[in-house]
Amino acid sequence: KDGIVDPKRWVSARPKLLLLLKEAYHQGSEHWDLREYVRQENPAPHGTLRNSAYWCYAIQCMVRGSLPPVPFPNTRKSEYDKTVEFLRSSAIVNIKKSGGSSTSSDEDIACYAKKDGPFIQQQIEWIKPDVVVCGNTWTHVEHLWQDKDCIHDGVWRVQQTVFINFWHPSFPISDELKYYALVGLLLGSRALSNVAAAA
Repeated sequence: KDGIVDPKRWVSARPKLLLLLKEAYHQGSEHWDLREYVRQENPAPHGTLRNSAYWCYAIQCMVRGSLPPVPFPNTRKSEYDKTVEFLRSSAIVNIKKSGGSSTSSDEDIACYAKKDGPFIQQQIEWIKPDVVVCGNTWTHVEHLWQDKDCIHDGVWRVQQTVFINFWHPSFPISDELKYYALVGLLLGSRALSNVAAAA
């Protein structure tokens, strides 16, 4: 299960962020709930969740006119706690809803995106995020939105929602590089200007 992590936090979140990822990797059963896991687990040891939290933090701060350094949990604990709060105020959607593995097959993810595309599209449109960060998933789902408008290299707008084509949170480069690369992409595209006005 995936989607809005915590409905109570989501209601007051500004802007509303959604992370579109590939698949959930967990040793539990098929009935495992990603939303409950994120509500309870400290994301610091988990590269995917940790970077997802950093990205939520970066976007929330940028919309408010600031750009703090990466909030590492061991050196900036109070700021790191904010990243966890922002992650729990977001939504996380996986293309593949069944159990995944530690490495994803693009062919497998593309197959699920094609087969379950209408459901994924409906899920995202029901959630109504302001910003969707696609963790190496945009090429698998872009066909779902025929009315998309490219506003910058790697950034699209679909009605009022901004879609960002970006690395997966667990991409094997430094957390700092991923953090500032996302910031640079957002600054260069001015994608958050309308979002900031609405927030």
